[in-house]
Amino acid sequence: GLGNALFAAGLPADPVQRQNRFLVFDATGQSVSLASGTGADAGLRSDLGASSGGGLVNVTSGGTGAVTRSVSAKLADVLDVRDFGAALGGADDTAAVQAAINAAAAQRKVLRFPGAIRHGAVTVPSGVNIVGPSCHSTVTAVAGSYDLYTVTGSDVTIENLRVEAAGKTGGWEFAIATGTSATLE
Repeated sequence: GLGNALFAAGLPADPVQRQNRFLVFDATGQSVSLASGTGADAGLRSDLGASSGGGLVNVTSGGTGAVTRSVSAKLADVLDVRDFGAALGGADDTAAVQAAINAAAAQRKVLRFPGAIRHGAVTVPSGVNIVGPSCHSTVTAVAGSYDLYTVTGSDVTIENLRVEAAGKTGGWEFAIATGTSATLE
């Protein structure tokens, strides 16, 4: 039975010794250890829901040479405007978009626009790479007269976004400062 299989794997066969513990498997599916925990659904939800919860779960990308990383580390590779409060429901997300752009510049990370978003004037400093998931991702400009994206730094890329500026009454969709390098795709 299970007890004999666990004992053969070097793990305690006695159910009392396995209480409140989780069986941990390696990438090949072999059991390697027992980890402590309450075993209760509420406890597990609490552990995973904590700010450190993503460190409890690992992921390995496919392909030769791929290494195992925590979900927290994997998710930290790319920033998302929703992480800064963008609602994506038609509300004016200008403040969230600018905060996300500033964080992307400071951390040198890609900033993802996950779909349709509405915002006003934002400034894009050096080193920012804004990416939409496809060319069907729409940025809708709020009403007013302004430049939507003012690129003030070098090494800026904005790709896979479609700008809908019908509500704007003046200004440019993209204003690129002299002496900067930017790629718009």
